[in-house]
Amino acid sequence: MRITLAFPVVEAESERHPERCASCGGRKFHRHLKRERNVRDTRIERVRVVQYQCGACGRVVTVYPEGISRAQQTQRLRMLSVTLYALGLSYDKVSMVLRALGAPLCKSWIWHNVQQAGKRAVEGMRKARKRGRQITVLGADETQMKATGEGITIGFVTDPQSGEIVGMDILAGRDTEEFVRWLQGYAKRHGAKVVVSDDLDSYRLAAEELELGQQVCVAHVRKSVSARLRRIEGHEEDQELIRKAIKALTPRAKRCLRAIHRCYRKYPPPKKGQRESAGYKLRMVTLDILEKWERLTLYQRGHAEKDAFGRREGRVTEVPATNNATENATRASQRSGFAASQSSIGRGGKIRYRQMRGFKAVDSMLKTTALVAVLGGVLAGVSYGQLFA
Repeated sequence: MRITLAFPVVEAESERHPERCASCGGRKFHRHLKRERNVRDTRIERVRVVQYQCGACGRVVTVYPEGISRAQQTQRLRMLSVTLYALGLSYDKVSMVLRALGAPLCKSWIWHNVQQAGKRAVEGMRKARKRGRQITVLGADETQMKATGEGITIGFVTDPQSGEIVGMDILAGRDTEEFVRWLQGYAKRHGAKVVVSDDLDSYRLAAEELELGQQVCVAHVRKSVSARLRRIEGHEEDQELIRKAIKALTPRAKRCLRAIHRCYRKYPPPKKGQRESAGYKLRMVTLDILEKWERLTLYQRGHAEKDAFGRREGRVTEVPATNNATENATRASQRSGFAASQSSIGRGGKIRYRQMRGFKAVDSMLKTTALVAVLGGVLAGVSYGQLFA
């Protein structure tokens, strides 16, 4: 997914006329007043605002040019200030950039813009959550931030096929009981049968308790296996075979892993005061992969409803191999042109988060996280531009 942000168009004047009076429904208007006013923008300094009076009831209606509202700053400037903040700049730095562009804004205005956009993003997320449409496969992941000096865990639930977020919640922890409580409502609301997640054991236990199939994110496992193998000295040939097997994930690769595991079963676990031997490390790496094999390869089989006799009914639902769609939940790209693309969970929020010592309020943290989710182009039912209309 790659979404290029389109900033609002701002015009100096408009020829539009009111279509209908909000009070009496009348359609006849005559021009009442035309005046100029100053605005804050990177390109336009003055605009013409026209007022029309209803011929039936006398109500006055103001018509603003495109991109202009009652506020002194234009929609383009609001969007630019919020985008710069979401991508990691502090309020001071955003103010400095806008001043250099000829449209100075003080920190309090920038803060207000961020809060208003974040509020709309949270509202959009709540509306998407209430729709409760059928989603057979759900993606789940979590990230940790700090607010009011304490660590906060935020959980994201998405439709991994489209990348749309269907829920964002504050979790009490990362234990199985909390994950069951968190995922149970979503599974019931959307009729989910499979959850796609990382290889955290709490997801496995929660999926078993909720009677859901689980696809472990292949990208997570490949990354963790590569990291473990880099810490093992020697046995280069077997290490390379393991890397190829985890990349292929075929029946032949599974047989290869079993053969390697049998070769290293003779290496015992370390005794007290001893270090793990390289052979024992390889034994545990292959064992972990083999234990996860069915959950690693669910995407190859897909999900199919079964009758009372275990026979497949209807078509098979595709299951993604990775959890990338969920991990994009708070990702905002650092590329030029303000293009949003995919990467790991929370990175967008943490681009913002790393510039500070933590959020001062949980409400502000939720708004900022939801805002960056929209910037990543994955928030269900909300366009980034709609936050500034």
